[in-house]
Amino acid sequence: MYLRALALLPLLVEPAAASVLVVDASGGGAYTTVAAAVSAAHDDDVVLVRSGTYGAFTVNDKAIDLVADVAASVRIDGRVRIRNLAATRTATLTGFELRGLTSGNALLVDGNAGSVRVQGCTILGGEGIDCGATSYGGTAVVVQNSVDVAFARSTLRGGDSGEAILLGDQAGHGIVATDSRVALHQCTVRGGAGSAFTYLCGYAYGYVLGGQGGQGLAIVGSATCLVATSQLFGGDGGDSLPPATQHTGCGGIAFASYATAGSVVRTLDTSFAAGASGAGAPACPPAPPVFTSGVPVVGFPGSGRRLSASRVTREHGSVRIDVLGVPGDRVELVFAERGGFAPSDPLRGVRLLARNAPSLVLQAGTIGASGRLSVAWTVGELGPGVESRRLLAQAACIDAGGVTTMTGAETIVLLDSAF
Repeated sequence: MYLRALALLPLLVEPAAASVLVVDASGGGAYTTVAAAVSAAHDDDVVLVRSGTYGAFTVNDKAIDLVADVAASVRIDGRVRIRNLAATRTATLTGFELRGLTSGNALLVDGNAGSVRVQGCTILGGEGIDCGATSYGGTAVVVQNSVDVAFARSTLRGGDSGEAILLGDQAGHGIVATDSRVALHQCTVRGGAGSAFTYLCGYAYGYVLGGQGGQGLAIVGSATCLVATSQLFGGDGGDSLPPATQHTGCGGIAFASYATAGSVVRTLDTSFAAGASGAGAPACPPAPPVFTSGVPVVGFPGSGRRLSASRVTREHGSVRIDVLGVPGDRVELVFAERGGFAPSDPLRGVRLLARNAPSLVLQAGTIGASGRLSVAWTVGELGPGVESRRLLAQAACIDAGGVTTMTGAETIVLLDSAF
């Protein structure tokens, strides 16, 4: 029964004059740079990127899907910026490796009233340069003034710092979110490592400091934050050579909350480990794994649930969705065309799909003894003149006691077989 419903999923998305813009660094597509394709794209377009290394780009108030093709290895050198999305727009980024330039950010999400979704990405802050003007490490992800941002199945790592004249410099953070609403599911987040001080840049008159390790996740200001089924690490501090008048580099905090009154900070099934202090004397005191300046970090009890899905599927190909949970969980799969952000303590998570958009709720089945439920279906014809459709998916897992746990969300891109 549910296979028939799945076959009708593409009909959730209104047919539009959407296009697929193919980017291929070797010249096999209409574009050789991601920036050019993004500039040419309109709402609902898919930017399909084939293997290669590309430069920075900005998505400015466009509801587009940027996705690495099946089995493609796509690297972006330079900062990716997603900004100014209107409330009705959703932008997605799937399957990329983002690398910040020297001491720079790899991803900046700024001023968005709409939804931003990042899945299956590796995001690395730029590294500092020894003895240079920019020896500090770059923060991998900066989110500011954005109301609906979600990461899934991604690795975020701050850049390592270089050595400066007087000290090993500050390493980059994994992610810093200011005045924003952010959810992370199935992510590994790590601060960069602080540089050792070795007199590489000249004599320092005995004032020597190892570089401080970066924080894993820091939230600042008015915030709503959920971290589920993830691992957060502070970066290690740098060593100091004697004679030291200060101390070795301190390890970074895994999760630092500087949230103001009224903020909501939740965790589920997530581990936290502070970075180690550098070697030398006097030693820096151990950093706490979690730090809060006021608003408490509240952890839901029990285990989280996990979701993964095929990122790109062409007509007549097979889409697969996997839900990992507890044997006996009843699974509801929800599909919609737009993102949303509705935190819910009773649901132990955040509803990441728009509740006022067309949607389908599918009773997918019960998780068996393996702890995994797999759902697959074959994509039919998308329709005359339709090049692509995009669906967002999320699962609700209801255990034997009636307790619901939400997973993260996934983006599923369906393409005409011509691509």
